[in-house]
Formats: sequence, structure tokens, C-alpha cells
Amino acid sequence: MVHLNVRKSLATALCILQYGTWAQTWQRLTDFPGFHRDDGVSFIIDNTAFCGTGLTPWFAPLADFEAFDLSTESWSSIAPIPAGNERQYASAFSLNGKGYVFGGIGNKPFNDLWQYDPQTDIWQQMKHLPDSGRSGSTSFVLNGYAYICGGRSSSSIALAEIWVYDPLSNDWSQKTNLTFGARWRACSATINNTAYLLFGQDENHHFHNELYSYEPSSDTWSIAGYFPGPGRTHAAMQAINGHLVVFGGRDSLNNYDDTLWSFNPTDGSWKALNNSPFHGRKGGMTFTNGTDFYYTTGIDSSNTRLQESWKCSSPVIGIEKFTTPSFKLYPNPATDVVNLDLPGHTTAQKTEYKLYGLEGNLLIEGTTFEGSVSIRLDSLRPGIYIVQVKDATGSSHTHTLKVISL
Repeated sequence: MVHLNVRKSLATALCILQYGTWAQTWQRLTDFPGFHRDDGVSFIIDNTAFCGTGLTPWFAPLADFEAFDLSTESWSSIAPIPAGNERQYASAFSLNGKGYVFGGIGNKPFNDLWQYDPQTDIWQQMKHLPDSGRSGSTSFVLNGYAYICGGRSSSSIALAEIWVYDPLSNDWSQKTNLTFGARWRACSATINNTAYLLFGQDENHHFHNELYSYEPSSDTWSIAGYFPGPGRTHAAMQAINGHLVVFGGRDSLNNYDDTLWSFNPTDGSWKALNNSPFHGRKGGMTFTNGTDFYYTTGIDSSNTRLQESWKCSSPVIGIEKFTTPSFKLYPNPATDVVNLDLPGHTTAQKTEYKLYGLEGNLLIEGTTFEGSVSIRLDSLRPGIYIVQVKDATGSSHTHTLKVISL
């Protein structure tokens, strides 16, 4: 039995689901309780999605936030960002149990960073970006750092800059610019310690459909594929079950999209999923529980700002399943330790396993030549995690599990 310690803190139960069959069912949920809006932001801490900011139908920027409990699928209010900091086109992320909102535009382009602590329900201003204010940036998390990519300043149509925020030092550093050019209102997500960036408008107003992947160790970008349709802005993208799930947005002809797609990084393939049962829209707030795709608010093609909340259940479940040899995870639920058993495993076979947070940060990794592994969980925060296992058959195919802390 191999033991692995991890970082971050929890003492709660885990429930582990193995992926089954395709679902892709859209369901309307309780409306967002705040004003109708578009161009807000969202981040996840533990088992709760936090959604806020944006622009009202009367063109007033907002600073309020609502919390969505992913277990009960119910809304509740939290503290707003302090008055005078209302904004749209911000970007958001979560790190170390705190939520962050960066930039955007209100009475000016902002370069500030606000941290939200769910334990105290308090917003605190952190160190601002040491450069001009910007809006429409996209953000992702890798290795405990937040990356802010692109956007637009008061003097530019689109930016190619990448800035990295370190929450431990509360400081910023600049990376190499986007090698493929500036992007405004792109979308991004992280899978298996690789970040992906899709869509966006460049400084010449061109809309792009290229998908790029980012390798942090070399600070390099590579083409990962091309979306099978026109370029867009204002789209939503989430990482679910080792795939990218993409929805909505606006193209260069001002068409508002209602299609749902998945991208498989393993083979570079795109798959059309079930379209939404509602008209196309852009600028909504989006999040995932690791299995399902959630989308709330936004604006439709009739220029109506919305309060609607929707869920597409299990859009990519069943794409990858274990074949022989199978594996088991127990106990279920667990508190301090979860055991990974590999029936039929021999000592000549190597198995790799990793555990990620929903924001894509790697929390556990290891390899074993044994038939079982005991993974300690007592230093994890309560929340949702993804366990990935590369089987021992010699195949490079990767399998995923969803882990939910209760």
C-alpha cells in the first residue's frame, strides 16, 4: 500500500462517482436572484459557485454577488464588492479557498484585484496590476498561480499581454505575450495542468476560432485545434471530464449561438452535443460541478438581458470508461483516506494517478507498481475534485472520476 500526502485542508466526506452514459439533458433552474445582466463573472470555492458583477438593462454596471449551492442548486446572497467598484467585463478565478475578481470596466477601466473570503463574507482589495486597467480579459489557474490573458485597455482594441498573480506573495509578474496575437473576450479553461484558450477578437476586429494550449514550464503556446465553426467572442467554456465544453457566444455577423460542443484533448476531436432549448445568447456566467454544465444570465439576440439559469446534465459523461482491468475507490464516503484498488494489476504494470481541483490545479500525483494506493484527504479543502487514472494496460488513454466532498 502506497501513501501520498497532499496540500490544502479538509476533514469531510467524499463521494466518488464513476462516469456512466451520455445524458446531455437541459433543465431550467431557479432564476438568478439579482438584476437581469450580461458580462458578469463566476468562480467556485468548495461546493459553491459565486456569480456577480455585469451590466443591467439600463446600462448600469454592478458589484453584487449571489452564491449558488451546487448540492441543493439554490441561490443565496453574499456581500457585494464595495460601492464605487461596479463593473462589467471583469475576469474571475479561485485559489486557496478564496475568490478573486480582476479588472473590468465601470466608471473607468480597472486594474484592481479583489479577494473574497467565504468564511467572513468580506471582500479585500489586493495588490493591483502594475499596468493599465483592462476589460474582457480571460483567466485560468495553473500550479497555484492565476494567469490574466489579453483584454482591452482604454487605448487599445485588444491586448496580447499575459500577467501572473501569485496569491502567496500578493504580487504580479509578466509573461511572454500571446504569440498568436491580441485577444479580447476569449474563453479559457484548464485540464490536466494544461491551459486552453479559445475564440476572441484581435486588434483588427477579426474573430478567431483557433484553440491554443499553454505549457507553463516553457511558457509556450501551441495550436491544439480549430473550432468547427466561425470565430466568436463572449462564449462560455468549462473543463468537464477531461474535455472542454463550449457554449454560446457571438460571431462576426452578430449571430448569437445556441450550440454546445465538446473537445477531446486526447485525440483533438470536436463533438456536437445537444443544442440548448432556448435562443442563442452571449455573456452569461458559467460554472461546473465537475460533471454538469451551468449557465446563468447573459443577453440574447433580441438584446434582452436575462435572469435565467440552466443546467446541461453530464454533457460528456461516457466518453471515457475503464476497460479491464477495472478499478475501485473506497470507502464511499471517506473522511481521511480513499483507497484506489486495481484488480488484476501486476507488479510489472505502472499506474499513474492525479487529483485536480475544479479550477485545474494539480493537488495530488503519483505512480505505483502495486495493486492498491491509499490517498490521504485530510489536508484537502471541502469541495469537488477530479481524480484521473492512467490505466496499467500500456494504453495512454486517460480515465476520469468525479470526487465530491460533502
